[in-house]
Amino acid sequence: YVKTIMDAEGDYYDKAEKFITPLLVPGGRVLDIGNGGILNYDYSQLKELLCADISVSKKIEEVYKKVPNVSFIESNIMDMKNIEDGRFDAVIVQKVIHHLAEKDYKTTRKNCVRAMRECVRVLKWGGCLIVCESTVKRWFECLEIAFFKPMLACCDLVKFDRVFQYSPFSLQKILSEELGDAARLERVDDIGTGEHVLFLGRKFPSWALPCSVTFYLVRKKEM
Repeated sequence: YVKTIMDAEGDYYDKAEKFITPLLVPGGRVLDIGNGGILNYDYSQLKELLCADISVSKKIEEVYKKVPNVSFIESNIMDMKNIEDGRFDAVIVQKVIHHLAEKDYKTTRKNCVRAMRECVRVLKWGGCLIVCESTVKRWFECLEIAFFKPMLACCDLVKFDRVFQYSPFSLQKILSEELGDAARLERVDDIGTGEHVLFLGRKFPSWALPCSVTFYLVRKKEM
């Protein structure tokens, strides 16, 4: 899996590193959710890097078993009940949100809000939520919403996880309006893609698709 992703989108992960690493405080605790074993930032100075995923590969655990500050845990971003409140200085979520698609748009959006609130919950006061998410042009998002069920059926047909990609503005709206008084959106930037992107599990030239990757920085308010 890691080889497939890096062969197709390795240049994106190099770009994203420049956004992520400066936000990681030496001696801090970081939670990385849904990374699939891809650590594209400098974690050498962290006290703890906990990688959470629905399912943790034994092969990935083996790769990092001799790295003392890296560990793995199985957890669901929408309900991280095995992770306590206020533990982390930073939470990283890269290319995860579009995988939270369910039967309809309303439920899918609720899943996104629930996941982001969970990320804020496990942050320390003043901690940062770092989101790097695959996004699409607004017109394509409108098509996704209008033809939601056929789009999911297409995912099922090609035996790929159900996905829904937000436009940069729609995700910005969620992050700025749905986290209550607990956090504030501080920054939004376009990271862009690399030469290629993966779409429904297949490699395409990035110019052929209305996709990009958007960076969001959310700060949990001081108590």
